[in-house]
Amino acid sequence: MCRYNYSLIFLVIVLGGCDSLLSVNLEPQPFFDVRMHQDLETTYENRLKPGDRDFERLQIWLDENQTGWRVYTVTLPNPDVYVDANGFTILLKGDSVFLLQPEHPVLVKSAIGNELAFIAGPSSDT
Repeated sequence: MCRYNYSLIFLVIVLGGCDSLLSVNLEPQPFFDVRMHQDLETTYENRLKPGDRDFERLQIWLDENQTGWRVYTVTLPNPDVYVDANGFTILLKGDSVFLLQPEHPVLVKSAIGNELAFIAGPSSDT
């Protein structure tokens, strides 16, 4: 009986650790390269630079979303949008945002509604 209790405690600790929220420290970027894909083909490319409305919106989103990330341990889906920055890559698929950083685990969080839709194509409000 005692052996089963230890196994249960170990399982609770391991599974509980998998659901912890993490913080990241994403520095302000000099630019973002955005590529949109459909059926593995690039359909849109753009470089967002300081002074661009979408650059500022993305930088604000990153600043406001440095917490609440979870480790993602499943195979990555084919993303709809890639955002390459200096030192990290963001992948968008549906309402999921994946963060890839060298020598770090893949992180994921949900975007609320369409809060990142502006980077998926030309902005109409520039």
